[in-house]
Amino acid sequence: ASAFLVAVASGVAGAVAGLVSADFVSGFWFTAPISIAVLWWLHPSRSTLLRPDGAHWPTAVLVVLALVPAIALFLTQSELQRTGVAGDEHWELHHYSGMAALAFALPLCAAAASLRRTGRRVGAWLVGLSAAVVAVGSLALSDHAGAFDPLWAWLTLGWGVAVVAADRVPARSTERVAA
Repeated sequence: ASAFLVAVASGVAGAVAGLVSADFVSGFWFTAPISIAVLWWLHPSRSTLLRPDGAHWPTAVLVVLALVPAIALFLTQSELQRTGVAGDEHWELHHYSGMAALAFALPLCAAAASLRRTGRRVGAWLVGLSAAVVAVGSLALSDHAGAFDPLWAWLTLGWGVAVVAADRVPARSTERVAA
């Protein structure tokens, strides 16, 4: 259930980024809500998906820490997509709206992974590894448009590792049995 909610959060982030970037149709971000609806309809236990048993507080704290820089990057990249000009290959290939979706998806997916659902550990690992891949990619390709500044790349890497490590912290004494 957790991995499914992480996927839904990612789709929501993409749809919101497409709308805010004025790239919803041309960037094919409209496919995210359609995919979410189809996956929701096909899920064998969809009636229980939105009934979590609370949130895992260590992961929730990391979500709050990531929100401000994520929203700043989201808004910056969305504006670049909205105001782009022909000839800018990053604008033409919807790179900026993609980076906006990524910026919003990391904390949103971490929030989904923080919900106490079956498979929460898988959700936390998906988010942590995604953050690590983005950070390492930004460090390796630091001269490319959209790469995080080195400081933010290292902070993103640390945040991703923290999301995975936080999963090991029991939020209450009975959670270790349920995880």
